Amino acid sequence: MALKLVTQNGYPSPLDDPQVKRVFSGIGRTLGLAQRTVAPLVRDDLLSVLAAVERQKPMRAARDAALLLVMFCAALRRGSAINVRVEDITEHSLGIDLILRRSKIDQAGKGLVVSIPYAQGSKCPVKAIAKWRTLSGITTGYLFRSVNKHDQVGNDKLHADSVCRIVKHAVKLAGLDESKYSSHSARAGFVTSAASAQMPLAEIAQVTKHRGMQSLQRYLRVVDQRRTKSLL
Repeated sequence: MALKLVTQNGYPSPLDDPQVKRVFSGIGRTLGLAQRTVAPLVRDDLLSVLAAVERQKPMRAARDAALLLVMFCAALRRGSAINVRVEDITEHSLGIDLILRRSKIDQAGKGLVVSIPYAQGSKCPVKAIAKWRTLSGITTGYLFRSVNKHDQVGNDKLHADSVCRIVKHAVKLAGLDESKYSSHSARAGFVTSAASAQMPLAEIAQVTKHRGMQSLQRYLRVVDQRRTKSLL
């Protein structure tokens, strides 16, 4: 705020000073500017994690399975997942539609519709949501809520940080290194799995709601590199 006021009062911004720029450049070279990446929770690992999650108490197992499946299949960010309300779910013959009232690319809150189809296998996000709602008795309000150590469901929606803890705990139950995963791993896992299955880029973007292709292409480059045969 202070820098903005100085600029508006007619003084040059310190950030434009060549010496200041050199200082920041040096910090970048020393600490590195690469974004932190997390391990994607790809399809096969997700199935192992879901099997491990089922060993928990019934209520927690149902919530965690529904949350993980929805975040993977709809490529949801944690902020979108915790704000899903029962009233935002529309059932139809092919699956369900979710209305995301607010998301990273929809700060104005106009709403985005995400469709989640029935899965062919036993791990189906639509059926997982139905099971969670039946067990928890949630008929209105936020879909994903806290569950205490006594397996009792709370009234408030999940906190964003709780989603990360749920993901880390779930992958740990499956014997994976929890330090490599975060709440973004499910979304990254969908993109990576879809790219590995050679799903068209436009179809992937339709699910993830990416406005630009640059971040999606980063996943594709990683997948392509893994397909490269060794010269040795």
